[in-house]
Amino acid sequence: MQQDRLAELITYLDLAMMPELGETAVGDFVVELFKTLGYVRRERVARTRMDLPLLIRGESRHAKTDVCIIDRSQNDILLLVQEDKRLERVEPVNAQAQLVAEAIGAFNENNAHREAAGLAPLVEKVSHFASLLTLF
Repeated sequence: MQQDRLAELITYLDLAMMPELGETAVGDFVVELFKTLGYVRRERVARTRMDLPLLIRGESRHAKTDVCIIDRSQNDILLLVQEDKRLERVEPVNAQAQLVAEAIGAFNENNAHREAAGLAPLVEKVSHFASLLTLF
């Protein structure tokens, strides 16, 4: 059974290495990787293409994650993954800037959930997952 899961993960990796299949193949691989590594379990779920509202200079905007891990017990977004799309044949996107926008959106979303639950919003949050962001 474990060998089947690893073979499936390798298949997802092969598909993710084909730019013509688009970013969904990368997202599928990342979700399977997080499952295999044990980051997705019980109260933690992996979501793709999650929409995060942002307020920038008084203007309502949205950042869309490629993949994120959500802790359902706290309704917190724990980890964000942004694909570097420079290899695609479309207009290049600055993945780091997109990731920063998503992190701000996730922070705001987490605080909105805290306030709705009657908790004080956080001023800052540092995650031990931060080092994983450089892998992708």
